[in-house]
Amino acid sequence: MEQRKRTINVFDCLNADRVTQSETYQVGQYLEVFLYAENGACRSYRGIIQDCIDGEWEIRFMEKKGDAYVWPVKDDVSLVPGNGERNAPSKKSFCRETYWSSVDSIFKMLSVETTKISLAFSKEPFPSVKNTETMVTELEKRVLTLVSLYYSLPISEGSTLVSFYQKAVLQVLSCLAGFASSVSEVISSERHSDRLQWTGGVWEASGFHLPKDNKQCTLKSLAHTAELVQDALGEIQEAGETDGCAEDLSEDPDHQHDEGITWSDQDRLVVSASEGLVKTTKAILKKAQESIEKRGSIDSELAISTLDDFVSLTSTISSSVDDFICCIYAPINYTALHNNGKLLSEVNIKCLQFLRDSDLTNNQDIKWLDFLMQAVSHNLQKLEEKVQSNSDQG
Repeated sequence: MEQRKRTINVFDCLNADRVTQSETYQVGQYLEVFLYAENGACRSYRGIIQDCIDGEWEIRFMEKKGDAYVWPVKDDVSLVPGNGERNAPSKKSFCRETYWSSVDSIFKMLSVETTKISLAFSKEPFPSVKNTETMVTELEKRVLTLVSLYYSLPISEGSTLVSFYQKAVLQVLSCLAGFASSVSEVISSERHSDRLQWTGGVWEASGFHLPKDNKQCTLKSLAHTAELVQDALGEIQEAGETDGCAEDLSEDPDHQHDEGITWSDQDRLVVSASEGLVKTTKAILKKAQESIEKRGSIDSELAISTLDDFVSLTSTISSSVDDFICCIYAPINYTALHNNGKLLSEVNIKCLQFLRDSDLTNNQDIKWLDFLMQAVSHNLQKLEEKVQSNSDQG
């Protein structure tokens, strides 16, 4: 088998989808492949290296239509936002270091190719049609490689990681689409401001620091949720400064609070109990992050799925806190506040129970797990007592 640069010659495999090779290639690399039939007929294909299993490179080929090569419908870029096909290489064949090195490289290449086009259209005379096609083709190769790499990440690496990765890919593709439109405007109207803006957008999206394993993504997800909970605590404090008057919400149709009405003494006691429940939620997230930092693992599919399950469990915390906090403004809807407080407490208890039952904690963590479990019950009981006291007074 003769090897020349990035071309692989393969005999007797006109319809093959795998080729054996001896040189070092990378997953995600773009190739042109010549396939020969027994009668000597030759057909040229273009494709992306998808995976390497037992010394064989698996290549996904493009289809030739006229003078152009196109991807089959299943590989179209538009499928990225949904649940498109995802390859599932065996755990043994997947090399994280090689894979993420390829991803980093392609992000850099996208930035480089975008910069080339941007500079070429920064002033007249603009490139010829032929030169423009050449530059666009190179950029298209990088885009297809990125999409192909995205689909070749095994789901066994973690659904949280896949979700973060998907958002990064979509952000880059969105910026590239904006960039392409801005270049068209340069040609038609000589507007350069959008071109520069979108070029910078591609740089920023391509230079984004992407967490490269499920543990990092889990910690990032929990940190984001913790920030939202902290924002909710800040909102409670701001409400205290206005004595519960929903001044900023008076024009929001989703909030049925009367402007000018403030808290009663009983309301303040209820809000204090509500704040304690939100603070407990924040403490649970903090301890969860510490536990995952210490004992979270990506060494097995079970460990990875444990992280995914916990992220799924905590995904409702932010909305639960928001629903709870929306009820504290005067006049307080005590029934809604109580019901939402119970729902938030249930989520907190599920999170603590999950941590207790998983490998993310051990016997050394029982003390704080028990403490936070008691804190949830105490704050909910305190809230219920204040709500009941208001009902008795009413």
